[in-house]
Amino acid sequence: MDNLNRLLDLFFSTPDSQDIDRAWTQVADYAQFLNESAPWPGHVTDASVLPHPKAELKLALLLCLGNTDDEMMREHLEAGYLMLSAFQDGVGGEPAGERFDNLDLEVSPEQIAATLERKYLQAAPWRRRAAEEMERLQKELEQLHRAVLDVASAF
Repeated sequence: MDNLNRLLDLFFSTPDSQDIDRAWTQVADYAQFLNESAPWPGHVTDASVLPHPKAELKLALLLCLGNTDDEMMREHLEAGYLMLSAFQDGVGGEPAGERFDNLDLEVSPEQIAATLERKYLQAAPWRRRAAEEMERLQKELEQLHRAVLDVASAF
């Protein structure tokens, strides 16, 4: 079964109330996690830091998307869905990316530039992986939107 069909099955499913409650709980945990410790822009963080397994969060977000009529909530859920791309398996304990808040400003500008360049280059494969996943997730959401519109127009 291709991704779209799996997503549509989930999106249009009629889960029991326990499944929906569990999904909303997982989404709330994820939202709290992002509020407290979202990755810095441009950083990629190990998926193991997420409050629930990434695959479960993806499904929970889709389940909640399919069970809300609140447009603002839908936007938040979609943003959270896309944010999952910033979490990749195998990154390790330290996020991949450059931070500017802990630069040693006592060293020469050349040393600062060299440190930033080194960290940028080290993080490049992770950023590329996250960008590729972001693109896939965006396509999945677009396919869901089109499918929902197709279903709605059939009635």
